[in-house]
Amino acid sequence: MNTMKPQKKSLNAGQLAVLMVVLTALAKVLGLVRELLLANYYGAGAVVDAFCMAQDIPDTVFATVIQIVGTAFLPIYSRKVKDGGMLEADKFTSQVYNFLLMAAGIMIAVCMIFPGPLVKLFAPGFAEETVDLTKYYLRVAVFMLIGHVTITVFEPYLRYNGSYLLPVALGFLQSIFVIGFTYFSANTSPEFLIYGVPIGIVLQGLLLVFFAMKSKGYRYTPSFRYGESIKEVFVLALPILFSSLAFRLNSFFDRMLASNFEAGSVSALRYAHLILGLISAFSYSLIATVVYPKYNKLAAQKDYEGLGKFSGQTIDLTSVLTIPLMLGGMLFSTPVVRLIFERGEFNSAATSLTSSVFFWYAFSLPFNGLVLLIGYVFYSLQDIKPTVYASIASVFSNMVLNFVLSHFMGVQGLALATAVAAIVNTVLLIFFFRKKHPGIRLLSSFKNTGLILLSSVVAIGAAYALFLVLGDTVLNFLIAVVVAVVLYVALILLFKVVTPAMAKESLR
Repeated sequence: MNTMKPQKKSLNAGQLAVLMVVLTALAKVLGLVRELLLANYYGAGAVVDAFCMAQDIPDTVFATVIQIVGTAFLPIYSRKVKDGGMLEADKFTSQVYNFLLMAAGIMIAVCMIFPGPLVKLFAPGFAEETVDLTKYYLRVAVFMLIGHVTITVFEPYLRYNGSYLLPVALGFLQSIFVIGFTYFSANTSPEFLIYGVPIGIVLQGLLLVFFAMKSKGYRYTPSFRYGESIKEVFVLALPILFSSLAFRLNSFFDRMLASNFEAGSVSALRYAHLILGLISAFSYSLIATVVYPKYNKLAAQKDYEGLGKFSGQTIDLTSVLTIPLMLGGMLFSTPVVRLIFERGEFNSAATSLTSSVFFWYAFSLPFNGLVLLIGYVFYSLQDIKPTVYASIASVFSNMVLNFVLSHFMGVQGLALATAVAAIVNTVLLIFFFRKKHPGIRLLSSFKNTGLILLSSVVAIGAAYALFLVLGDTVLNFLIAVVVAVVLYVALILLFKVVTPAMAKESLR
């Protein structure tokens, strides 16, 4: 019989959410430090191109699949606990883990034996010297799949059994090791740069297993007999797989085609995407994390009127944040990139290339937020197929536009194609939702969106004009940001698009 140590003091849901947000924010900050160090020592050139591609190849081919299996793992695991107890659930956990480890082993063998063809396939435009470095990096980076597999299984295992903060805290390890090896490689040889990635991820996974055994009584079973349970996992995972894979494929297609342009293009996409990720983490992703449980609660209660009203409020709140961030990111793309990255080997040329990419990535911000929130409403209603169809259309449009726009615009065309694909995804999700759930009013009103856009144009436009008058310096940029925020908040409150009471209700 499994025994669990009683917790001396439990946190309520609100306290837990706050701590998770804080830890996630700290992880993002540490990740930014990691990227700043990488940019400082290696700039936007062949080393970083190889570093990115060596991780992207196994990540795109395999890691997406195991992450989706992790999503499907938890519902079946919970049923195993209910029907057969912890011993049966632990056996099921071991079976899933063993299956994924075996699949990871096959992928590792392929990358070790055929690194050249894989690099040529995924980065056909790389120079021969960059290809050689990428092959070396790939043979090292592919071992991160062992860590990915372990994290995929044991993060949801620990969360189901009451450990929410530990998986987030252990996520710091990868950044710490990458930072350490970045500094070490810069003072020795670039070949050592890649080692921090697999070491950090594998160590994170091993610690998760250790804590699962020590604090939750997990018992590992070396069983490779796969029955109906494994089939159930993959049947449940497949619909979610297509939806999630779309976003990874869009990003990977960008980097693959970017390898055909000037050196540093892949790095520019990476750095621009990092800024986009930071903005999303503290805007629509944060809102989505907080409101998703309430979406599910309202859907379970069949309170569709309440679900529609609440989703409309959260979408308005997201638009209030993302529309001005979009305009600000586009107009201030160069000073933003310069402030974050321009130092050491990251020179003005790298800033110019990265900012031109970020300009178009910023255009996608409001649509990315809508895709996430509308997708969560679909998931709360247990209606997954529309998100799959929209994602497939998004990937297809991104692939076509990548070839067309990059022909005329170079690497900037890849970023614009990604933004247009996000718009396609948004429009289709809204169309499918209105068709399948006509009784739920998803969007509050186009009037609110118009007022948000008007307020954003006035505030950001005035701030940018002030910036041009004062001059292009860091201090003047910060002054312009403060002016934009103050003016924008005043206009939003004046128009009563979102009041403090509404924001508090949405994030409660």
